[in-house]
Amino acid sequence: MMRMLRAFRSVLISDLSMVLEYLTFRSPELWLFGVCRRFLVKHRFNNFGGIPKIESPVRIYAPERLKVSGFAIIAKDVLIDAEGGVTIGHNTGIASGTKIRTQAHVFSCPDVPWLHQGHRIKPVVIGNDVWVANNCFILPGTVIGDHCVISSCSVVSGLIPPYSIMAGNPARRIGSRQTNREGENN
Repeated sequence: MMRMLRAFRSVLISDLSMVLEYLTFRSPELWLFGVCRRFLVKHRFNNFGGIPKIESPVRIYAPERLKVSGFAIIAKDVLIDAEGGVTIGHNTGIASGTKIRTQAHVFSCPDVPWLHQGHRIKPVVIGNDVWVANNCFILPGTVIGDHCVISSCSVVSGLIPPYSIMAGNPARRIGSRQTNREGENN
């Protein structure tokens, strides 16, 4: 009986938490929801190094698998699918409209409808001091190195070396943030 009550309590708290998350991330004008939102950001996500700044509205799926640095900024209208795990490093900014996905449909067998082939799940890691500009799309399995800049509307996949400046669809390296001794960019 006690086990059943604990399970019911756990489900009730989880459902209440999801409702609060929905309301607080979509109703920034209500101060009570703002208080709830700060509480959820502080206690629900796997934060390291403080409380990140997360604007609203933001959609986060599987927030318990999202690890965010305390100095990270996530702008409004960002979608984060953290089902496979997402890590966002220190001093990193994710601009509005960006989508971070950890799941993709499998469609390798032409004899089976794509809808019945399941999903491929891979984690996404975004390093320290990274700026992801507006409306970028970060695909499953992407690892973005430290000190990178991702240009607006880029579609990013794979391993991105540190200090890279990436742009395009698909994103290609167009420059580096490292400077040589004369102060010029490489």
